[in-house]
Amino acid sequence: MAWMDGHVGPVAEDSTYAASAEQYGLHGMVLGGYRAGAGAFVQSVTLQLWGQRSESFGILSTDAGSLKLFAPGDTWPTEEWDRWAEGSVGAVIVANTQHLEDCFAALRYVETRGIQHVVAVPHVAGAPTYEEEDIRSALGVPATVPLTRFSTQEKATVGNTLIVLVEHHLRRLRAQHPDVLEELRTFLDSMERESLLQ
Repeated sequence: MAWMDGHVGPVAEDSTYAASAEQYGLHGMVLGGYRAGAGAFVQSVTLQLWGQRSESFGILSTDAGSLKLFAPGDTWPTEEWDRWAEGSVGAVIVANTQHLEDCFAALRYVETRGIQHVVAVPHVAGAPTYEEEDIRSALGVPATVPLTRFSTQEKATVGNTLIVLVEHHLRRLRAQHPDVLEELRTFLDSMERESLLQ
C-alpha cells in the first residue's frame, strides 16, 4: 500500500492508544506542540486514527509494514511522552522559526533521555528563511543531529524527514540492537520505493 492520504477519523474519548509501548509496534513521536505544526506534520502523511484537543495519532502504511506517529499537543513533557518514547525509532522535533520557544522543552527531553531525533523546520508562508547554521545556533543543536525542512503541502518533504529519522535510528541499531535492524531496513527501503517520493 502506498502512503495514505490524510483522513480525520472518529475522536477517541481518551488517550487509550498510549496504554503500553508494546501496543505500538514500529512507532515515533512528533514533538514541538500545536503552534509549531506537529499535528499537521502527522496528518499530512498518515491515516489519522485519533485526534483530541490539539493531539494527533496516525498510521503510515507501506508494503513492508506500518509506522505509528503521535504528536502531543503539549509543549511540555508528560507521562504519555514517556510511554511513546519507550522502544520508539525516535522523535521529529518540529522547529517553527516563528515559535522556536515551543520546541525547547522537547529538545531538552530527547537530549537528556538519549532519544534519537531530527529537527524539522516547516515552511511558513510569509516567514523569513534562516540559514541552517543560524537555526542550529538558536536551538543549540549540534551538527550530529540531522536538520531537515518540510512543507505539509508536499508529502515528499514530510516523508523525507521520516526517512532521515529512521536512518538516524538505524545507525545506533547497528551497534546496539542488530536483531531488529533488518525489520527497520526493510521498512525504510519500502518508504523510499513507494509513492512517497513521487
